[in-house]
Amino acid sequence: MCVALSTLTPSSSGLTGGPDAEIKDRVDRAARTLRIEHLLDRKTDRLSGGEMQRVSIGRAIVRKPRVFLMDEPLSALDAKLGEALRTELKNLQIQLGATFLFVTHDQIEAMSMGDKVGVLNHGRIVQTGTPHEIYNNPRDTYVASFVGSPPMTLIEGKLVNGRAVMAPLKFELPFSGGQGEWSDRRSPARLRHPSGRRLSRERRSGRSARP
Repeated sequence: MCVALSTLTPSSSGLTGGPDAEIKDRVDRAARTLRIEHLLDRKTDRLSGGEMQRVSIGRAIVRKPRVFLMDEPLSALDAKLGEALRTELKNLQIQLGATFLFVTHDQIEAMSMGDKVGVLNHGRIVQTGTPHEIYNNPRDTYVASFVGSPPMTLIEGKLVNGRAVMAPLKFELPFSGGQGEWSDRRSPARLRHPSGRRLSRERRSGRSARP
């Protein structure tokens, strides 16, 4: 089976009952968008991994969905090809003006492609926000240690009289969060180093900030 026939198969593309001319037009436009016109006559078993990924995306495009769900679409590709397709998918999302729900374990993919990122821990969303918000204002130590390369270094500590005390290292810093009690023990608070550099601390245990 060639790529064009594979894309036109009703069970694959969901195009049933439409005029042949409209179906062909959708396939042609999807092929131009994904730059796979030269592959339409090629057998599917002759395609590379990256080409197969483009064909799979083309099957979705011809259906004109409002939301694309992509579950680890780049996981089977080598690093160089994955980087190229990340750029292509982002450009495709802008071009189509559709919502892309992109599932990945790769934080580079999430932070470079997402307009909004959701971090999951054991199947529960623990924080949502822009990549900048997730990176600079992690909600708890899980997000702080998960996002970033190298990850944030965590330091055990406690709050004593408005100061953050790191017992193992025997030093302390002023705490800018005030003297009040905290309702969420795993929410982050902020410290400021005497040099002026802002440090991030969890409310019941200290943690060092990103440089």
